[in-house]
Amino acid sequence: MPANRFHLAWFGAGGFGVKSWGRTWSGAGGRDWTNPQLWIDLARALERACFDYVIIEDSSYVPDAYGGNAKAYLDSATATPKLDPTVLAPVMAHLTSHIGIVPTLSTTEYHPYMLARKINTMDHMSRGRTGWNIVTSSSHRAAQNYGRDEQIEHDLRYDMADEFFELACKLWDSWEVDAVVMDEEKGVWADYTKVHTLDFEGKFFRSRGPLNGNRSPQGRPVFTQAGGSPRGREFAAGTADSIISGTSGGVEGMKSFRDDVHARMTRLGRSTGDCKVLFMASPVVGETDAEAQEKRARQMAWAEAHPEQGSCTCPGTAASTSRSTRWTSRSPTPCGPTATSRCSPRRSA
Repeated sequence: MPANRFHLAWFGAGGFGVKSWGRTWSGAGGRDWTNPQLWIDLARALERACFDYVIIEDSSYVPDAYGGNAKAYLDSATATPKLDPTVLAPVMAHLTSHIGIVPTLSTTEYHPYMLARKINTMDHMSRGRTGWNIVTSSSHRAAQNYGRDEQIEHDLRYDMADEFFELACKLWDSWEVDAVVMDEEKGVWADYTKVHTLDFEGKFFRSRGPLNGNRSPQGRPVFTQAGGSPRGREFAAGTADSIISGTSGGVEGMKSFRDDVHARMTRLGRSTGDCKVLFMASPVVGETDAEAQEKRARQMAWAEAHPEQGSCTCPGTAASTSRSTRWTSRSPTPCGPTATSRCSPRRSA
């Protein structure tokens, strides 16, 4: 029996933002960060290394928690600025061939129709290599940017995300697989009987549908999620193809997290093989172990001397699992219909 395939993903912490500023060897990073070439080079390198996908983290506010203002964050280019990952993702996809590109989009900052249309477009442009890192925003400052006084309560955000996910999947399914016929003799590009309205009426969202773009190569994107709270794990167990976790407690903590997710998946009627749990690590590389340990000590000392920057300056983190994900970096990505049952998050009674 062949061994389980080992898989890797890359979490692009800090999103489409400044990756080097005010540090040794920062170079022109503070000036050239809007040029997508760094991300293109990263995606190509990860593809050569057979990574399955790269996540582009995101947020949509300027922090002001430290000191009660934005000075520390803007002085150090920490956690801000950030540009829209859905603009960067197609560029990365166009200049790669196999790796999955996974932008972060928030269910509390989009309407399901807008998000479904955007993801559908990116999946067409990437030839079926687009994912969606599903998040529910937590910052009051982000909420205020979108017209609310404060952020929606934690568990309620996930209740909304359940309905958001359901509606988005119905929109992706609003065009049947064979709706586009391109029959030149009859003058029919698409069969209108295979493009369906939804007339969705939920507690939080409503949409007539259908999408005004035909079904993409995957039909729906690969779903990634990073919920760590009990409610977040419940949402991920019902929806995600891949979960990334930075859980504490070493190997035993990882096993406990995975076992909890698997138990929730089983209770929700999913096979534990349907969602792969990846754990994050930030490697420190040196010619020798001693050199790596010394470098790590310098990093820790710098972080302690600059508490205002916390851990946000890490440019990226690898996540890994010994089990398969939907994408493989040396094989075509899946096309055609996907299980419709995956379009409704499972919840316990």
